[in-house]
Amino acid sequence: MSDPWLTIIGIGEDGVAGLSAASQAALAQADVIMAPQRHLDLVVNAPLTTSVPAGTNLIPWPVPYADGIAILASLRGQRVVVLASGDPFWFGAGAVLARSFGPDEWTALPGVSCFSLAAARLGWPIERTHCLGLHAAPMARLRRHLAQGQRLIVTLRDGNAVGDLTRFLCGHGFGDSTLHVMAHLGGPKEQIITQTANILRGTFEHPVCAAIEVTGDGAALTT
Repeated sequence: MSDPWLTIIGIGEDGVAGLSAASQAALAQADVIMAPQRHLDLVVNAPLTTSVPAGTNLIPWPVPYADGIAILASLRGQRVVVLASGDPFWFGAGAVLARSFGPDEWTALPGVSCFSLAAARLGWPIERTHCLGLHAAPMARLRRHLAQGQRLIVTLRDGNAVGDLTRFLCGHGFGDSTLHVMAHLGGPKEQIITQTANILRGTFEHPVCAAIEVTGDGAALTT
């Protein structure tokens, strides 16, 4: 591979200090860092020992996400870093970026996914756990995985989506399922709340995911 102008870096809630040496070096050498504002805040608030050089151009990624591709393409010729959550190629932005640019234009330095962090907190073997990205997909995608004894880890759009998840589980006869709602995994604000879906209430911050131990008398889909 020739020298790519674009580096895709997966960052966690522990910020720049939690990145590998290679990822920190790429940030230090970047002319431009483009990312959702939440990730740019992690860069701005980094300790002096891991902070990026003054003068680095920080560009917030727009909403909807697709609008950022043209902005990113206009930055060719500069050293650009795009920050994404955790592992960008596991229900993340990595695949979109890889489709949008040639293989000689980009390189990737993935971080630890929220799925891996959640499994590690609970001691679940991830190879026997269903992992689903529901942050940009309908809750109905969960339905075929609802069966007694199943374990799932799902990403969620935001804190309000926890309520959507509990209502979905209760509405399909799985309100007795145990939910482990996990916010800011891997960072100083990490929070894990465990309760059954039919009882769970509260306010949850983004980024959030949930681990589900499926229990209930709802009908399991066979196809």
